[in-house]
Amino acid sequence: MDWGSLSALASVAAGVGALASLIFLALQIRQNALATTAAAMSSWLADYNGVVLEISRDAGLTLILRRGLTDFAELDKNDQMRFHAWMVPHMLNAQTMFLQRNTGTMDRQVTEQILMFSAAMLKMKGGQEWWSTARAIWRLEFVAEMDKRIEQVPPITNSWPWFSTFEK
Repeated sequence: MDWGSLSALASVAAGVGALASLIFLALQIRQNALATTAAAMSSWLADYNGVVLEISRDAGLTLILRRGLTDFAELDKNDQMRFHAWMVPHMLNAQTMFLQRNTGTMDRQVTEQILMFSAAMLKMKGGQEWWSTARAIWRLEFVAEMDKRIEQVPPITNSWPWFSTFEK
């Protein structure tokens, strides 16, 4: 074998090695992206569960939420503040999921469930009253998404009877 043949063979081997390195790098990047998505989802679920668990831990808050979703204006000012203090982190989580879903870092199906549940709460009379003033604090694209979903979602009492309106 002459020097030219050896040089050509070395070039082919180098090309195969470079291709193998690129394939390995692509696989590593994909695994890292999947791990990042899983970590984001896990972190979000932990935060969201903390917000939702407040309802199960505090019967008074549960009552305020049910009454507030029925008729926010009927709550006294302190209960309106407690209602607002629960709704803001809930909706902040929904907005975060919405934004992360749009960048591909959040599971679409889980995001869909949270957004539809949030829209169903906002469709209730008290939810509409709260949303009409609170909507100003959210990102415009999130407000547009929630307004569209509020129109589409069935009333929460038909979908989730355990979270039905407050009966006086």
